[in-house]
Amino acid sequence: MPRVRLLSISLGAAVSKKDGEIDPDAIKSISDQFVGLTALGFKIAAVVGPGGLGQKYLQVARRYSKDKAKLENVEIESSTVNALLLIDVLRARGLRVNSSTFASFEEMKKFAQSKKNWQVMILGKEQRRSPEGTSSRIARIMKANLLIIVSTQQEILQFRRAGRRSSYYNPKRNSTSKEKVSKFPMEGKDDSRRLRAYSTGYKDIFEAVTQIRRSD
Repeated sequence: MPRVRLLSISLGAAVSKKDGEIDPDAIKSISDQFVGLTALGFKIAAVVGPGGLGQKYLQVARRYSKDKAKLENVEIESSTVNALLLIDVLRARGLRVNSSTFASFEEMKKFAQSKKNWQVMILGKEQRRSPEGTSSRIARIMKANLLIIVSTQQEILQFRRAGRRSSYYNPKRNSTSKEKVSKFPMEGKDDSRRLRAYSTGYKDIFEAVTQIRRSD
């Protein structure tokens, strides 16, 4: 059984396709894999992005406003709608999951502390952060050390943190050799903690997690 029980997962645009349609195949695949991971004892904090639905709303919103804050709120609301949809599906599958999205990280922490038997938390993206950035912050707050980034492009993702460029590696494309896995300090008292980040497709979340844990 894995030593690390908490997973931070960015689902990105997996729930809503480029054309703005909800992807039922992706939702079923993700919910199936979350059921499997929780059966192994993992707890999951997952962030759902605005995806194609958000882009459609933004296209319309830009016709009437150039206010960046208002446009970002459109993205956040689209992200929340997608998150609520996945929450309903997971609750129907019998998982113990939050019934609504959280207004703040403080609210998320209170939920995690008060509902000791929770299995999954689903969130929308944070203001001024991408779904990946939101998931990274959740990992630090919740003291997870494994971050899974779902890429609809099936490619290695990169982002900047503390002025450095760190890479997310797809465990299917790259070997499990540890020198290829990006590691960077997590915020908190224990500076020895490392957050490892991997990129994979939405169909391969379960496989990626179990493969990563076997390689530890």
